[in-house]
Parts: sequence; C-alpha cells; structure tokens
Amino acid sequence: MATPSFPPRTPVIFLLLSCPFLLQPAGAAPAPLTIPAVQQWTTGTGTCAFGPTSCIVINNSDAATLGADAQTFANDLCGLLGRAITIKAAASPADGDIFMKLGATSPSIGDEGYQLTITTSFEISAKTPAGVFYATRTLLQLFRQSTTVNQGSIVDWPSGRWRGQMVDV
Repeated sequence: MATPSFPPRTPVIFLLLSCPFLLQPAGAAPAPLTIPAVQQWTTGTGTCAFGPTSCIVINNSDAATLGADAQTFANDLCGLLGRAITIKAAASPADGDIFMKLGATSPSIGDEGYQLTITTSFEISAKTPAGVFYATRTLLQLFRQSTTVNQGSIVDWPSGRWRGQMVDV
C-alpha cells in the first residue's frame, strides 16, 4: 500500500490555516472567547479592569431608554461578582467603568449589533437598546473569565436574521 506524498510545506500551511492565532503579530491579544464568537476584533495594547469601584454609566441623553437594560446588567454583574453595582447617568465614564450609549454609526451592525471599545473603560455603543443588551451579554462572558480584559475593539452583529438556540435532547 502506497502512502500519499505531500509537498514538504503542506503541514505548515495546514497548521497556519487551522490555527489563525499563529498569524497574529507578536504581542497581539487574541480575539475574546465568547459564544457565539464576535464578528470583528481589533487588538489594542494593555488591559482594562472592572474593579471594586467601577460602575455602569449611561450617557445622559440615553438614561431613560437604557435604564432597564442597565439594571438587568447590574443585577447579572451582582450575581457574578457578588457585589452591588452602581448605575448612574453622566456624559463620560471614569477609568474601569462601563459606558452605555446609543448612536453607533457602523452600517454593518444593524439593529441588534454593537460596538464595544475597551480602552481605559468599556464603551458600548449601539443603534438600539437591543444592541446594547447583546453587548452586555458579551461583557458578562468576558468577566466570567476575568474582570481584567485586553484592550481592543469589538464590532459584532448577529449572523442570521433571528437569534436562537437549539437544544437537542
């Protein structure tokens, strides 16, 4: 029986294609591990921590619209972190705060997508409250792994027309 012969570079090419993190520049933070995976990740430098004094800040002009989503998120964070989370309205966040606002401009995100920019704070921007809510689900997944997160930018939107989950029993 003859064994197939491959060109000498085939294993290297296969490895690079099957492990895309190997193609990242040295020192680049890998895309966050979430389910589902985020659509776009742009790495930054450094980290941002949601610390003991961090809170949720709603943009002043969006406080009435996003208040219920902020409260749901604060309750979820309380369950995860074991401490009460303060919610306030302001024009900008302090370091480590989560800032929620409407008015995202990316045409690709649609009504349920969002932009999450992680620098010295966590800034969520979406076109609708639904997009803000889905961004909070991504942050919850990140905070389950660690409350210190790599800096970078996420642009995410659903890949299908409907969000859903199938449970096969």
